[in-house]
This record gives sequence, C-alpha cells and structure tokens, in this order.
Amino acid sequence: MAIDNTEVIDGIAYEEEKLILQLYNHWEFTDEIEKDHMFLLQDKLNSYIWYVLGGLLF
Repeated sequence: MAIDNTEVIDGIAYEEEKLILQLYNHWEFTDEIEKDHMFLLQDKLNSYIWYVLGGLLF
C-alpha cells in the first residue's frame, strides 16, 4: 500500500489491547510536490477516520 492509495488502510496491528493503524508514506517532502503530498496525506487520514468512526474496523 502507499500514500497515493487513499482509500486503503496500509496496516493494522494490535499491541496491549490497542489497535494501531499504520500509514506508509514513501514520498519525500519537496517544494515541487509538497502541496499534492499534503492533500494526499489529508485524504488518507480522512479515510482512516471514516473507517474508525464508521465502525468498519470491528
């Protein structure tokens, strides 16, 4: 998975009764793509929030 696939959770782990959602970001921050990068991160995090609040993880 990757940052450019915004509708997928990259990884899930459990540790001491805690759910850990993993996000893989392979892009570097550069001035040329920083704006696009930030929008992708925002979309990805919004998807994670939607999964959690929508009860789709349990």
